[in-house]
This record gives sequence, C-alpha cells and structure tokens, in this order.
Amino acid sequence: AELAVIFSNFSILWIGDSTVRRSYMTLRAILDSYHNATTNSISMAEVDSPHVIDRNKDNVPEEPCHRWKNVEWIDPTSLCHSLGPTLQNFDYILAKCFRDIHYVINNLTAVRQEKQLYTLIVVSGGTWEMSPHKRHECSPSGRKRHFDKERMWHNLEDVLQGLRKLQSSQVHVVWRNLPINQHELEKVLWMDTNKLVQNNIKDFLNVSTNGNLSYIDMATALKPRSVLYDRIEGNNIYHFGLKGRLLFIQ
Repeated sequence: AELAVIFSNFSILWIGDSTVRRSYMTLRAILDSYHNATTNSISMAEVDSPHVIDRNKDNVPEEPCHRWKNVEWIDPTSLCHSLGPTLQNFDYILAKCFRDIHYVINNLTAVRQEKQLYTLIVVSGGTWEMSPHKRHECSPSGRKRHFDKERMWHNLEDVLQGLRKLQSSQVHVVWRNLPINQHELEKVLWMDTNKLVQNNIKDFLNVSTNGNLSYIDMATALKPRSVLYDRIEGNNIYHFGLKGRLLFIQ
C-alpha cells in the first residue's frame, strides 16, 4: 500500500537493459496487485516468475507497446502500461548500450517539448559494455573481441549530458548505477564507470540551484550480497534475484 501511494503521484518511464526491465516488471506487478486484488497479499509467482519479469524478452513482443506504436526510435519489445484508476503512464523502453540510451533520451527530449508524458524517468546502463560476451554489440564495428574503451566513455558522457537536458522542474530523472557483477576482471572498469557518473551528477547538482537529477548507488547497497555465495542470484551473473530488485524499488 505504501508503494502504491508513493508511486501514484508519478507517471513513470524506465529506460535500460534487461536489469531495468526486470525491476520495472516487478514493481508493475506489485502495483497492479494492489490496485486489482481483494486481499493484501501477493504471491511470489506474481512478481518473480519468468512470465512476468521476462516479458517481451528475446525480441518477442508478447505485449506490444501501444503508446509508442510505429515510433522508429523505440524498440518494438518495449513495454507500456496504464496504472491504477487514474491510468497513469508506466512504461519501459529497451536500450541496451550507452549509445542506445543516448539515442532514446535525445528523441524523448524532443517529444517532451510537445506533451508531458512522464514526471519520473529511471535510467540505467553499462551492463552490456561491462560484459566480455556482449560488449562487441555496443561497438561501432560489432566485431567480437573489439572493445573501444574511449568510445564507451564518450557515449557515457553523451548520456550524462542528455540526462541534464531531460530533467526539468516537472521531470525528475534518476540514474541507477551498476551493482558489481561476478567478473573479477571487470570490477575496476565497473567501479570507474560508477565513479564517473556519480561525480558528473554531483558536479551538475553543485552548479544547478534547481537540478532535478538523482543518483541511486546500488553498487554500495548490494555490495555485501554481490559476490560468490552471498550474492542474491538471478538467472545469470548480471541479474539479481527478487530481493535485489525489491531493494532498488525501495
């Protein structure tokens, strides 16, 4: 009930990869259960089954997004939803890499000049760039074993500049940083990325008297439960289980 009261004041958009989609679907299931249920309880299956948190996974749009139908800069596996009795927007746009997030943010900023769609935008990225198995898909060449770190930093800087433009007195933007994954060799890059983002947002807030941009430090919050046998395991090394997602939502 408390979550429903808090989020009832916002029209919310989530932007990012599958780690974002899973958190989005978890919260969506919780809020839908509150609005639709005749009891105060919710089952584990309603918030943690693959059918829920993996909706539209693997380029299969089981649930087409009506709000962004035929919009070329929106991935067709993105998700749209109307929440509660007031039918507030509660949407998710798939953006795997920093360059994809920047592309979405730029287009969204242009759209927002015409109509107000969201009052809270949650953004996260970097998992694909950190993954030795996925990062080539974020490079211009697309070649395996090709990773241009300088290009990654450039794309991330573009994202951060885009976040500054996206936030306003009417729109609160939240960046969720990257919890540490299980790849020992990637931890330095992972921590450097989080530090760059955190410092950038702090610098912006220091010079902006009305900045509406926040930073959620999930890496620190989940650090005790991020590695080896203490990790809150999801279905792969980049995903956290339900407890990790609930911590982010809180």
